[in-house]
Amino acid sequence: MNKFSIAQNFHESIGKNSVLHHSNRHFSWSVLPFLTAGVLFWFLGCSSEEHISTQFLEYRLDADGTSRIYKAGDDEPIGKWKYARVSENHPNGNKRFEIGFVDGLKHGAFYFWQSNGLRKLVGSFDKGNREGTFSSFGRAGELLYEKNYFENELEGNFSIYYPMSNAEVFRYFEKTRKEGLNLGDIPVKNNIRLEATFSKGIPVGPYRTYFHPRGQNHLTKEELLEEEGRFDENGQLMGNQVCYYPRTEGLVVYVLENESSENIHPASPIGLAEAIDECYQAIQAIPAYRNPKGFPALVYCVDRRSNRITPVWSSDIHELAIRNFDGNILNERYQPSFESYQKEALVKAKELSLSKEISLSSKPLPTKNSGAVEIIALNKNGEIHDILWSEMTGTGVINLEDRISSKRKRIHRSWQSGKALSSEWSISNGLNLIIQNQKGENELNPPSLFLPNSSQ
Repeated sequence: MNKFSIAQNFHESIGKNSVLHHSNRHFSWSVLPFLTAGVLFWFLGCSSEEHISTQFLEYRLDADGTSRIYKAGDDEPIGKWKYARVSENHPNGNKRFEIGFVDGLKHGAFYFWQSNGLRKLVGSFDKGNREGTFSSFGRAGELLYEKNYFENELEGNFSIYYPMSNAEVFRYFEKTRKEGLNLGDIPVKNNIRLEATFSKGIPVGPYRTYFHPRGQNHLTKEELLEEEGRFDENGQLMGNQVCYYPRTEGLVVYVLENESSENIHPASPIGLAEAIDECYQAIQAIPAYRNPKGFPALVYCVDRRSNRITPVWSSDIHELAIRNFDGNILNERYQPSFESYQKEALVKAKELSLSKEISLSSKPLPTKNSGAVEIIALNKNGEIHDILWSEMTGTGVINLEDRISSKRKRIHRSWQSGKALSSEWSISNGLNLIIQNQKGENELNPPSLFLPNSSQ
């Protein structure tokens, strides 16, 4: 026999109206007034709820193994004949929880509160089984999770949210106090962390996880997307699973591979222009003896913690040029700067693209390449180092002006029945690592490294 501790056991196993039976009987009209009064008293007594504290309550196992709640010394479980509500208060007198019981089993809505009166947990049961939506709340009342149940198993929506930080909670309570409001009067922001769907207790269909917005409440869910994938009907990963880098929060110049500049430029066109200029200044300031291998200076996108995401520019870029739709590189050259790219090369490339569309509409022209007008970056030997812009989409080229805002894949896996068929890792130095299963075997091929076509 276990003593009842509702708060401790609730999260481990978190009925409504009892069915009351009576039979009709013959009676004398002379006793009608007394009978009417008795029936009224019986009805009121049976229809009212019984409120019970947690004192002297205990769990007992039935012969079939069902755990029910009893008052110590009673032979019948609480809620046997009337709906019972068990509750307990915090030391300050505020209610801590309230749970309904029928026939010793949790039934109906339940509520948990924090000592300050804010909600902590709400949900419902159907004769001991979880049923409906369970919602948990943080210290300031922010949503922590929402889970749907059917017949005691997860079914439907499954969402988890980020809790507010200590600083956010402090500011919330301070604002409430200064404005003379009650707790809960000021709405709080719920920041989604995970979205998934369950069926019969297992995850099915698509799922998504998200980065914390860190106060940038204008960001969309697409911009905050961290990972996405899909489960099959058996709860196993299938198809494509993609993990993304955080969004770019700044631009930093690196020299000698790992030495970073103290300057963090804004993630904007102006910031990119400044970072490219600093890139050439930084490499020129390094003596040759310190850079015997001739490592270039690189402009990196960095996240809010200054972790490198990917390089977007290199001091190896000596000049810019335009490759026409016929595959030939035009003679005109442009300075290796964002201003020259934007105001000169891009203008010219778009003019060529427009003239190409006009020409092709009247007479198809033969092409040596895909037929795309492109802005290319050349090194000092005149070799193509990067493709900075292309008129065609779907070619894998990220245009220069989009590189600071583009969502970057960190890991791309392909799954089948819960087994990874291949993985592609995009390393922050611009390299890609491919790991692929041999067909029909469980062992992996030795990983192969390859340089991307451009440092996009």
